[in-house]
Amino acid sequence: MSRARRWRLVRARSDAIPSSVRRFSARARERRWRAARPWLVGAAGLALAGIAGWLVYGTPLLGVRHVTVHGATVLRPEEVRAAAAIRRGAPMASLDLAAVRRRVSALPPVHDARVERDWPAKIVITVTERVAVGQLRAAGGGYRLIDADGVVFRTVPADPILPTLRLAAPGPADPTTRAALSVLAALTTQLRARLLTLTADSPARIRLELRGNLMVIWGDATENADKAQAATRLLGYPGTVIDVTNAALPIRPKCRLATNAALPIRPKCRLATNAALPIRPECRLATVPHRRGDTPSRVLGSQPGGAYVAEEGGS
Repeated sequence: MSRARRWRLVRARSDAIPSSVRRFSARARERRWRAARPWLVGAAGLALAGIAGWLVYGTPLLGVRHVTVHGATVLRPEEVRAAAAIRRGAPMASLDLAAVRRRVSALPPVHDARVERDWPAKIVITVTERVAVGQLRAAGGGYRLIDADGVVFRTVPADPILPTLRLAAPGPADPTTRAALSVLAALTTQLRARLLTLTADSPARIRLELRGNLMVIWGDATENADKAQAATRLLGYPGTVIDVTNAALPIRPKCRLATNAALPIRPKCRLATNAALPIRPECRLATVPHRRGDTPSRVLGSQPGGAYVAEEGGS
């Protein structure tokens, strides 16, 4: 009985394979490598990018470690951090900065907020706080502060030495509040220094109470700059009321009439008639032609066909 053959795999010597076959095989391997190389490189790049993205966006490796607050004086930094609601370790790259800004800006004392990343692990919040321009008496005591936009943003227990505003429904959408604040912004330095209270019953009924028992009847919130200049010019004259509802014709009581930078008129006088001029009961008005030779102390103003003059005489 013949014995079974046993086969064994051995590497052939190089000279056992023809050189042409060897060259063909080498060229084939090179072609396969060149074809596969871009795919291998792309796959490796995608894998690395995926790992890097996961590390940055999905893990606390580059997470928030510190939240720094700048610009807070009325608010405490802890209050701003609490409103920001940034979780410690939250991935920096995926943090919604716009949402953080909205939450911080919702705090009443904050006028604006800016939120920035400071790599590798810090968030910087910069707040711009509201500036009070007036105060409102609070029902339960203390004072509520209001800014130039009409936002009531804080209550303080003591008088902050600001002008008091009397408004029925203070708020940025209230027309009366907007009118009162526009008047307040237009006041001259002299008026602002003496201002105690600004009362606005409606957008067209505004008045000021000044130190020295003096009241300014302002009217509506038009021609504010002219009204402020006219009221300032009349501060030095005696009397307790200044009416600047007509900026071109500010009036002080007791026959103090200003057609041109407030020329005073003596009591018991006759004034030129003009329906627009308020009259005291003890004065009567009469239209007289403007005569050559009238002294400046007699001629108060002119109109076509006549002049306003002041003469001694009874009513």
